[in-house]
Amino acid sequence: MITVFVVMIAGHLVISVFPPFSVPVEAIFDSALLVTVILPVLYLLSFRPLLLQISERRRAEEALRKRVEERDQAYIRLRDSEERFRLLVNQAADAIFVADLEGRFIDVNQAACDSLGYTREEFLTLAVGDIADGFSPDMLAETFKRVRDGGPLTVEGDHRRKDGTTFPAEIRIGLLEIDGRLHMLGLARDVTERKQAEEALRESEEWLSTTLTSIGDAVIATDRDGRVTFLNPVAQSLTGWKQADAAGMSLTDILNIVSEQTGKPAENPVARVIREGAVVGLGNDTVLIAKDGTRRPIEDSAAPIRDSQGGVIGVVLVFHDVTERRRAEEALRVTKERLRHLLTASPAVIYSSNASGDFGATFISENVTSQIGYEAREFVEDSSFWGDH
Repeated sequence: MITVFVVMIAGHLVISVFPPFSVPVEAIFDSALLVTVILPVLYLLSFRPLLLQISERRRAEEALRKRVEERDQAYIRLRDSEERFRLLVNQAADAIFVADLEGRFIDVNQAACDSLGYTREEFLTLAVGDIADGFSPDMLAETFKRVRDGGPLTVEGDHRRKDGTTFPAEIRIGLLEIDGRLHMLGLARDVTERKQAEEALRESEEWLSTTLTSIGDAVIATDRDGRVTFLNPVAQSLTGWKQADAAGMSLTDILNIVSEQTGKPAENPVARVIREGAVVGLGNDTVLIAKDGTRRPIEDSAAPIRDSQGGVIGVVLVFHDVTERRRAEEALRVTKERLRHLLTASPAVIYSSNASGDFGATFISENVTSQIGYEAREFVEDSSFWGDH
């Protein structure tokens, strides 16, 4: 409106200054209106579709720019994530393999290269059968089926290095999806040291078992709770229980021991060892009652079995049948009693002495008292007694 007003005033001034060119004011107003309002409006109306297209295009370009920026940021984040993941994978101590379902390797970590002596580029030209000793395509298919149906599994086998040497490996196998396709993921660990330790333990246990089997005494081992874990042949013979039957049973059910004097059950040696934490022995009058009821006098001891930290994890009992020794002792006692009776009844004093040194008496008959008035024990207890008197 201001523009229209200015144009009208300008037109009026022109008419006043240049009368020959005078025109009606209404004409000047109409012209100004046409120039300042109608024509621009018509101009804008004619270009409106184009302006709308330009505006839409600018909005589309801005949206595209934002999408490109978001895509670039996502790519950077993905690249950084992959870089961190690869860094972690390459720092892993275990060898990591990714293979397709035909067994061809498509990726490995640095530990895999180091353990087998290949570069990564060399690895990607190999298949599982090139490093897994004795592996076949049929085994690969069976492994895939087991993993697909039952989930990840752990297997053991020998891995073959580039130089041809082999080593035992434990492999954890699972499935991995890459670009919509299933692959097999393997994590392998060299278990050479573990196998060597297992073999050393097996040999040690075999040696111990052979020793305990060959020993002349009966041996029973239990855990901390007193459950039987081992009986050697002698223990099986004395108790009447076989290893297979006794394993896992309470010691008190296998080793039925009572006092020879009272007939009452003897104290459980396992409980005493656990309580005292030291070697203990049974009483001298202990009797073992076998499964079939046979009674045998025994002597034994029980000792704690300790772990590497010194904790008690079980008990071992060693015992033997003393029936024959008891018979021999009784026979000797009877013989001595008879001899003593004969010596005492003899009118002569009978003695024995050391063959050298002080020649002190080692024995003298009791009738020495009636002969010279001294007690027999005085001669035996004091080696110089005979010479002094």
